[in-house]
Amino acid sequence: MERALAWLGGALHLGLVVMLRGQAVVYVPPAWVTPLGWLLALPGAPAGSVSAVWWIAICRSVVRRLLAPLQAPVTQLGTSNPLGAMLAM
Repeated sequence: MERALAWLGGALHLGLVVMLRGQAVVYVPPAWVTPLGWLLALPGAPAGSVSAVWWIAICRSVVRRLLAPLQAPVTQLGTSNPLGAMLAM
């Protein structure tokens, strides 16, 4: 079940990247991202914007970092499967 959810999440992420690869999510002032502004616009968003690809990657990274402390106490219960430990409670 856990592997299926992970596969589904990966497929959803890939689908969003393919569908929105040229869309701009937010436009930022050039002074905020002067040296790397072109990189944030890849692959195909207008210059001076953050593309959907980068927006999704940044959001996934932030969510993963926010959820990491919540998973730590569960793994200390002696199980290597945090989801199984939460369901067993």
